[in-house]
Amino acid sequence: MIALQQSNRDKLPAQLKQENRGLYRFFLTDTIEIDGRKNFVIRFREVNYKKPDKKRKYNGAIYIDTETYGIKK
Repeated sequence: MIALQQSNRDKLPAQLKQENRGLYRFFLTDTIEIDGRKNFVIRFREVNYKKPDKKRKYNGAIYIDTETYGIKK
């Protein structure tokens, strides 16, 4: 889902908008190097205490540049 949204780089992904932050849990899982720069890997999943109906739709990862804190991928 995030990959499809990256074609429009001027907009913030829906998962990161202020009004949607309570709908997801975010976890810092790793630090990797992309294009010679370190990036945080932040995974997210939907907050749902019921049985999830479409598990893949609401899970994903965001890559954040450690120097600028911009969304890399």
